[in-house]
Amino acid sequence: MWEGEYEYNEYFSTDGDGPFFAGVGPFQVDSWSKGDQIRLSAFDDYYGEGPYIDEIVYTVIGNQQTRFSRFKNGNLDVLLEGMPTAAFNPDRRSISRNRGTYRTGSYELDTGGTVNYGEAPALDTTYLVFNAARTPKAVRQAIAYLINQERISQDVYKGLQPPAYHLTPPGAFMAREGENPGENYNKHYQDGHRNQLDQFSDGYPYGVAEGRIGEAQRVMEEAGYGEDNRYELEFTIFSGNSAWQSIAQTLRDKATAAYIDISIVEADFGTIIGQALDGAMDMFSLSDGMEWPESDNFLRFIPPYDSPSGMFTRWTYQVVCSDVDFDGDGTDTVRSNVYAELDGDFPEDHVKVNTDGNQVSVAIENVTPDELESAINDAGYNYGEAESTQAPFDPLMPRSDRQWDTYLDNRGPSEEATRARDEVYYFQEEVNWAAVQELPLVHSVTQRLWQDRVNARMAGTMEDQTFNSLTLEDTSDS
Repeated sequence: MWEGEYEYNEYFSTDGDGPFFAGVGPFQVDSWSKGDQIRLSAFDDYYGEGPYIDEIVYTVIGNQQTRFSRFKNGNLDVLLEGMPTAAFNPDRRSISRNRGTYRTGSYELDTGGTVNYGEAPALDTTYLVFNAARTPKAVRQAIAYLINQERISQDVYKGLQPPAYHLTPPGAFMAREGENPGENYNKHYQDGHRNQLDQFSDGYPYGVAEGRIGEAQRVMEEAGYGEDNRYELEFTIFSGNSAWQSIAQTLRDKATAAYIDISIVEADFGTIIGQALDGAMDMFSLSDGMEWPESDNFLRFIPPYDSPSGMFTRWTYQVVCSDVDFDGDGTDTVRSNVYAELDGDFPEDHVKVNTDGNQVSVAIENVTPDELESAINDAGYNYGEAESTQAPFDPLMPRSDRQWDTYLDNRGPSEEATRARDEVYYFQEEVNWAAVQELPLVHSVTQRLWQDRVNARMAGTMEDQTFNSLTLEDTSDS
């Protein structure tokens, strides 16, 4: 038994020997090879049932089709993420049991064999992510008008993954006692139920079950684009993913009519995340699942950050002044002096002072470079030049920021706190509609296949599974 503390990043780090493993599950980590596999062995002192097998080996296979081929050839016992979308045939699926949170049955492979099949509605959302500092709002809105979520659901995912109009999945959507979360989800995007921003009184603004090429052209033309002034955009998608390849190619073809020329680049997951942290992409594919079933799990990334580091969308505004001579004053003194001269109706901690880098910045608020220079000058400090960074200022930024403060003040379990949080969640969903930081496409239904020799339970909505009761039949004599 290990007792102690470790840093949050140690849990996720893949540097060196990898993450710091600590847990109470039925298996323990024997070895971990980055990008290759992780090998677990049975933990004899597990407190619960099982485990009944000696080890589990998770193998990393980046290409969907390669994974599926290895499973069909019998070289994998369990296919955790299902088959490639292009390979899925609903007519080959037979459901024999429906538990509400999951369904199980069998699937007939094209090779002639039959394997176990399971599917479960997951608290996942698949979406496009825009870097708002690199991609203008008009372009983001035009692409939202071009996207037809219903067609993506039917044509790409063969009706298995339902269309998405919110970041929050239906099963975790905001609902008061006695209400159905899924019904509230539908009423909000269809009819503007409980809308927080007046402009969304009719619900989702970019078209439900339709693409609006005319509207995409209009918003681009109003921003000054046209046949003689086209916008070039790079779209980075997961490599080897047939669904994303289809989505990207369809969008590329449609976007030409809206004066947008899209080039498609493929990269592995780790590369995409690394470039997202660096702010190095225009637009990219992403799919995320909830670690806990409440909207803050996803919507915490929508309000603007005081610092853009780690914010994939870069939907935040900063004015930064460099080469400031602080004349020996400390951080708190400089912040207080500059804030007093700005005479702004915003929190003082939105003024940032970096004494090591000789910088003063203002985050989120509508302060121009000239105004910051004047405030620093009036506070008695010499300075260099101020400039705005990240995305252009959006009046929704400070409103989104203040609303998130309301969330932070209401994280308790009471009905009053829950209702206050829900109103914030509705607001942030609508902020995302307006700003188009992340464009929802579909919500996920998890598929899983396992060989006939494997006796395993299907995971439910949260996809958590210990495999402590999994058993394997001996097929050595067959």
